[in-house]
Amino acid sequence: MEKHIQIVFPQSKETVLIKVDDSQSPNTVKAILDNLPIEVNINKWVKELYTDKTLIRAQEENAKSEYYNLIVKIIDNKIMP
Repeated sequence: MEKHIQIVFPQSKETVLIKVDDSQSPNTVKAILDNLPIEVNINKWVKELYTDKTLIRAQEENAKSEYYNLIVKIIDNKIMP
């Protein structure tokens, strides 16, 4: 199931609406939704945003690295020999 969460950046008075899909990690999504609202500091590095740690805990489920996903896509698309 997809849900939408609004993220508010108080200093810039901007908001962003994000889509959360629990099809891959339902326990993790539930842990986040059950703990809303969450207030964290956000740090920017180039174009990436990082937050401080939160007190939200969920068991790891269906974990995959971006590197693994990239390799799978490359193999699936037969770019690699």
